[in-house]
Order: sequence, then C-alpha cells, then structure tokens
Amino acid sequence: MEPNTAPSDPMFARVDSLVRDGTLSAEQAGRVYARVREAGNQTPAGATSVLAADTDTSRWTLPQRLSGGAAVLGAAVLLGALFVAGNLADQDDFNWKAFLVVFVGAVALCAVAAATALLGGDPDHRRWIATVVAATGIVALALVLDILLQGKDWSEYLTGALMVVAGVAAYLWLRESALTAVVVLGGLLVLTQTIEDVTDDQTATIGPQIALTVFGIVVAAAGWPLASRHVTGMLGGVIALGGMVLAVLFAGLFVLTLGVFRSGPLDAGPQSDVNGDLWTALAIGLLVCAGLAALYAYSEFIGYLVLAFLGAVALVVGSLLSLRTDIRLWLAVIIGAVGGLLAAGAALRELVGRGSGTRRSTRRGSPPPGYGVPQGGPQPPPAYGTPPTMRPPPPGGPPTPT
Repeated sequence: MEPNTAPSDPMFARVDSLVRDGTLSAEQAGRVYARVREAGNQTPAGATSVLAADTDTSRWTLPQRLSGGAAVLGAAVLLGALFVAGNLADQDDFNWKAFLVVFVGAVALCAVAAATALLGGDPDHRRWIATVVAATGIVALALVLDILLQGKDWSEYLTGALMVVAGVAAYLWLRESALTAVVVLGGLLVLTQTIEDVTDDQTATIGPQIALTVFGIVVAAAGWPLASRHVTGMLGGVIALGGMVLAVLFAGLFVLTLGVFRSGPLDAGPQSDVNGDLWTALAIGLLVCAGLAALYAYSEFIGYLVLAFLGAVALVVGSLLSLRTDIRLWLAVIIGAVGGLLAAGAALRELVGRGSGTRRSTRRGSPPPGYGVPQGGPQPPPAYGTPPTMRPPPPGGPPTPT
C-alpha cells in the first residue's frame, strides 16, 4: 500500500484532515477516532438517533447520483402538475376529476416512498430516495386536505398542522434533512394564516414582518442540534431576512403610493411612521445578517455568508431609497463608511498578522513535517485506536535501516 494513502473510512478521513492541517497530532487523532468508534459500537443494534447525520452521498456511484437527481426532478415535475390539478379542482364548481388526479398522485407518492424505504437495495441510497418522494407526498396530501376544506376559515391551520406532524413523523423514521423543510413550510403556513387573522388590513405596521423574522430565528435555533442544521439554518435565515425585506418593500410601496419621494418634514403623520418602520427593519435585518456571518464563522458553511451578503445589500438599498428625506446621500455615506471600516479592519488584521498567516498557510493543505511513512521505509505498528490503515508519524530521526 502506498504511503499516506487515505483509507476509505469517512470518519478516519475527517480526523486525518485535522492531522494534515496541524489541528491535531497523529496520536491525538488516534485517540479521538478510537473514542468515537467505541461510542458508536455501544449503540444498540437497530437504534438510531434523532441527531443522526444525513446520508453521505459522496461515496455514491454515478448511476446512484443519476437516480437521485432523477428522483428530485421527477418529484418536482409531478408536484407542479398536482398543483395545477388542485387549482382546477378548487373552484366554485367542484371538479371531481381534477381532485381524483391530486388524490391518486398523493397516495401513489406516499406508497412509493414507503416501498422504497422498506424494500430498496442500498440502505443509505434507498432512504435518500424515499425521503425525496415522501416530502413530495406530504405536500401533495396537504393539497388534498386543502381542496376538501375549501372555503373554511381554518383550512390553512389543518393543512399546516398536517405537514408539521407528517414531516416530523417521516423525519423520525428516515432521518433526512429534506423532511425538515416540510415541517418548516407547514409551520410557516400556520404562522401566515395566524398573522392574517389577527392583523387589521387597514393598519400598516411592521409587526407581521417581525413575527416572520422571529419565526425564522426559532427555526434556525431549533434545528441546530439536528444533523440537518444547515438546511434549517438556511431556511430560517431566508425567512428571517425575508421578513425584514418585506417590511422594507411594503414601506417603500406605501411611500410611493403617497407620492412622498421628495424633500420635506418627517413629522407628517403616517410618513414619519413609515420612516420609523424602515429604520427598524434595517436595524433588525442587519442584526440578522451579523448573526448569519457569525454562523459562518462557527460552522464554516459558506451559504450563511452568501445569504448575509445578499440580505445586507437588499436591506440597505431598499430602506435608504424608501426614506422620505433629502439627506439620503449623507446617510448612504455614513452607512457605507461603517461597512468600509469593518472590511478595512478585517484586511488590516491580515496585514498585521501576515507573518503568522504565512506560517499557517504552509501547514494548510499539506501534511506537517514527519507525518506519514517515508517512501520505502518500514511500516510502523498502528497507533492506539486507529484502523489498520492508519499511519502515525514515525519516531524522530531517519527510519531504522533494515
């Protein structure tokens, strides 16, 4: 076996990467690997955890990845067709044929998901395929219920509750992150209907948008202990930022309707309220962006940083252009200066620490000196707790001649 060849064990590969970037020594990595494997071996047979990780699709073959992509694309096309049929069925003159199309499609999706999960081949691959089909089937079942309850004021509550309960049950069975999206969508449906019922349409306030933002934060926090933390984190971030972007959009439309895109006093009744809402939305939205950036720093998941960047741009542009004031340019300069100082501070930190940064860069991406087995050298015994393929660093000095 060639030296420094990474084994096929995914957990070993992750631990080994910490050795190669200098975070752990080979001895420390061996102990970590052994403890994790020991804890895994103590899990009762057939038992799984709610915190279980998603399927590792990196080891799939090309045909398996193609079938996974086909499952996602096919489920999306079918769901779109069912929505069209549902729209045709949900009319004043109930269309039974359209309803039967939706009903049969929903039942078929759920049946296929169950059969795939129970009777498929590769356990991980069949669970992943079943999850995609099950998530689509749950949404289709919610559509069936919504059609049956057409005209009822509480239909959205039951539809959303069905998605939440079925999504949670399917997640506890299949343990895949796509199902958390169904749960979040059901909760969002219930929340929006609640906001609609308790909000006076004649009163323009930022309260409903703040409720959406709070819901998004709750989604991200509640999903963080799960293996699907990045799915719920991104969904929560989109909802939280979306609430404040909607607040800015609605305020801008209100200002545009009043025809107040001109200079003038800010204490003119509703105009002043709109400006207050805009400043509130900007402040809360930027705090959400800062939280997303902190999540990126903690988790190294780049999606949070992309979302924070897009949200910050949309909030600053929308809020400043919607303000009724003649000092928008000065406000843009001030806010831009704050952002520039943050970016400059990060750049200055790199310039000041360029010496240590150079030292770190020599370690990143390449094994530290002495790690692995020299070419042609003797194979040392494996370190404590490491698999047979683990190659700890040799003792100091050149290898002993044989």
